[in-house]
Amino acid sequence: SSLEHHRYVFVRDELYSWLPAKITSTLSSPSYAANDDATNTITVVLALPSDWRETTHHPPGSHLANTSPENNFLKRTVNPKEYPDFHLPLQNTDENGEVKAHAD
Repeated sequence: SSLEHHRYVFVRDELYSWLPAKITSTLSSPSYAANDDATNTITVVLALPSDWRETTHHPPGSHLANTSPENNFLKRTVNPKEYPDFHLPLQNTDENGEVKAHAD
């Protein structure tokens, strides 16, 4: 599937708008191609930068401000229906999550 090749995505967040994440699994029914089944889900783990706490403004109420890799707040289940064209925005990374460099 194309999700296997594009594991690094962005997910919506109420406080931060968009957060980087890595797809860990997908669950879809046979009607997925028709995009009409609300039970289709994608599970992701947030892929926050190592300097996240120091370089990010954290709004009041953020559970991510003091997060650690073991924190359950890093795991999210999203419904592709909540995204344009039923696709999560892709990060500009290779298959290992390394940012792809492009000349200007």
